[in-house]
Amino acid sequence: MDLQKLNRAFLERGFDIPDPDEFSDRFHIAIVNEDTAEDFLQQISDCEVGTEELRSRVEQRTYDHILDMMPALYVNFDDKELTSCYPEPASYEDYVPDGWLGKYEPFIEVIPEDYCYWMIHGINHFS
Repeated sequence: MDLQKLNRAFLERGFDIPDPDEFSDRFHIAIVNEDTAEDFLQQISDCEVGTEELRSRVEQRTYDHILDMMPALYVNFDDKELTSCYPEPASYEDYVPDGWLGKYEPFIEVIPEDYCYWMIHGINHFS
């Protein structure tokens, strides 16, 4: 996501951003793209949750609503695409880096089977 584009959109709508070029809350990475992804992912590695832990949470039903467990973004750094299925007004697909394609559509079917943590013993817990 390109925070510079997001900030410009807020400013154009009349919102005040005290320091629109300050990105310390994202490790001083204003644009996460194929060039900065490795650094960004390293910075957030402490927050990583693996497939097996997610699968366990789905099995144990440790969530308020099953929609809380659905993936909201699919980022393909190789093809420079971000697909959003985020159920909130934030339109992440509108703030992709230059040269990227952003779209809002379902993407569950493109996730490799090994990462489909909601599929447990052949049962799709999202349907």
